[in-house]
This record gives sequence, C-alpha cells and structure tokens, in this order.
Amino acid sequence: MPSREGLPFVVKTAKEKIICDALERVPLTRTPSEAWLQEVLDRSPDLLPMRDIDERVETPLLSLGREISTPAGSIDNLFLSRNGYLVVVETKLWRNPEARRQVVAQLIDYAAHLRKWRYSDLDGIVRARAGKSLWELAQPEGLDEPEWIDRVNENFARGRMTLLVVGDGIRTEAETLAETVSGHPDFHFRLALVEMRLFRVDEESYLIVPATLIKTTEIERAVVRVERGVVTVETSSEISGVRRSVLSEDALRDELRRQPDGEVAAQVAVRLLELLGPPLQVSWGSGGFAVKMPDPEGSGRLLSLCVVGRPGILWAWISWLQDQLVDLWRDQDTVKRVSEAHVAVLRKYGAKVSPTGKQYDVKLTALAGREQEFVADLLELASLIERTASDRAK
Repeated sequence: MPSREGLPFVVKTAKEKIICDALERVPLTRTPSEAWLQEVLDRSPDLLPMRDIDERVETPLLSLGREISTPAGSIDNLFLSRNGYLVVVETKLWRNPEARRQVVAQLIDYAAHLRKWRYSDLDGIVRARAGKSLWELAQPEGLDEPEWIDRVNENFARGRMTLLVVGDGIRTEAETLAETVSGHPDFHFRLALVEMRLFRVDEESYLIVPATLIKTTEIERAVVRVERGVVTVETSSEISGVRRSVLSEDALRDELRRQPDGEVAAQVAVRLLELLGPPLQVSWGSGGFAVKMPDPEGSGRLLSLCVVGRPGILWAWISWLQDQLVDLWRDQDTVKRVSEAHVAVLRKYGAKVSPTGKQYDVKLTALAGREQEFVADLLELASLIERTASDRAK
C-alpha cells in the first residue's frame, strides 16, 4: 500500500541555489463538486492506475462519457479499454456518510445491468457523443472489426469489467468492501478503491497523485480476507488445498478442444502448466492464465511475461513488461535490452506481430513438442531480469 505520509516537493535550481517547496495537500471536498473530478477523469483517463488494478485491461482507455444512464442510475464515468473491457467509475467525496456504505453495492448494481448490454449499445453512445463509430475511436490492436465486436460482446456476457470507486477520504473502506464482496460469491469483476491526492501548485494548477488503496483479486466461492489493505478471496477449493480459478484448467482445456486443432492446443496448454515453476507463476483469469514472475527487487509486483487463453493463442502485449520495468528501474536503455530479449523469445516460436509491433501472438499448436524449450526460454528471460536487477543494486 502506498505511503500517504510524505508530501511532494517542487525543487528549483537558480544560480546554484536550491529551493525546496512542499506542495499543499488540498482535500477534494474543497473542489467545486464531484462533477469536477468526473470531468478531469473524462479528459485524462490515464490518471486511473489500471496497471496496478487489473492486468487484463490494456491502456489507453477510451472515455465513453459521463452520467451514462442505466436502469440502476447514472454511471459517473464509463471507459473502454483497447481490448474491450469496460471500466466503470463512481466518484465519491464522502460528504454524505450514507454514500460510504452504499457506493460499492451501487457499482455492482451498475455492473449487473451492463452485463445485458451489447456492442451496439456502446457504439450508439459513442456515435452520439463523437460522431464516429466505436471501432474508429478504439483502434484495437491486431483485430479486425468483427473480431473486435465479438470480443466486446463476450466480455459483456461474461461480466468482465473493472469497477472503481474514485475519490478522497476512502482509506478506511477495506472492511466495507470485503463485506460487500462476500455477499456476492458469484462476483466476477475486479473492484478497487482509488484515492486521488490533490496538491496545489499555484492558483490555477494542481498536482494529482492517484493511489490504489485496496482491490479485489479473482473471486469464486468466497472467504474474504483483508490483509495489508488488499482484499483477497480464498475459494472453497483453495481452502481444501486444490488450485482453482475463475477459468479453471478443465474449462480452458474444454474450450480449446472445441476449436480447429483444439486437441493439440489443449495438450500444449496442459503441458505448459505442468512445466511452469518458480520463479514463474501462473495467474488465472477469466480468459485463461498469465505467466508472471515476482519483481526481484522485492516491490511485491508481479511482472507479466505472457498469457495463454482463448482462442488457442499464447500472446504478449510487449508494453506490459516494458512499462512495469520502466516504473521500477527508471532506465529506458536497460529496459530496452530486456524488451528485446522478450520479443526474441516470442519470435523464435513464430509470433504474429500486430501492425504497431506491440502485440505478439503465438499459436499454441506452434509450441507442440517444444513446450519444455519454450519454458526454458521464459526461465532464461526471468534470469536476465534477475541479473539485471542485481547489477543495478551494486
């Protein structure tokens, strides 16, 4: 959990003199209204720390607008990711104590109604607002329009979305979040509380520092725990010692088998799961499993290497690992060397590259008989990251 004790400073150097001025913390309750925060998010979706909240969501986010009407009420801010995930935001400044108890339940109610939507509903909102189609504005990577529409509709049907409470004064809400989620054992969304820390730079300017206070992990039948500000859920199978997930190994295998060459793809996925081991970790999601490794510098972050899922593809969005390492290392040249090694592993197995060069797709069938070699290459990539981190520490 990020520290909330320190203040940012503006440091000025003039004629060999260094001047350090602490910025004044300004409570969001002193801004004109929640509408002010909604407008800020609408104009700058990158303020939302999505990489910390939900690794499924590919940024940048496209703002679909404010005060989006649903039978459950108006959604404050609604966004769509480049890979078709909805991000639903409720802004709260906690002037009303009653809202403190109701906002998370309100978000889940929104999500229940949004699950009934389809691509055409979003497209209509975007056309009314921007005069362009959703496809034109989103410009998704590596997909043609029918594939993009299918992906968005599937995410709707499966309830894949991220729900965010964004505001100020929400740092004590972990227990409330846990209680709400535990009342919804079939809840398949990601849910997080984000504090916007506001500092005055001058009479017309503010510095905004977003902080993810607490978030849920994947949820199945649930025992909810709050530990160090992170809400986690143990499923009934995890409690008994059996690994389970939102999409289980059996479910992924069955879905792969329904596709052309699906039996081979299913066998590859199963073999990869058998071979993957420390420092590589498997993180299950609603569409498959991600292969990650812990940050060797001990930040607690998991570094994303690749994803295995439907429709029989192993893929990587290169900027995921790149951006994570830039955040951690602040050294573009060093990160570039690791990124080049990452790309080399994927190209070795015939990766198809998106037009912008960011998304690399490898057919699972291309890994048949080479699963052990591929995992060895991932381990070598992990070793490179560990060695680089060690060299930086010297």
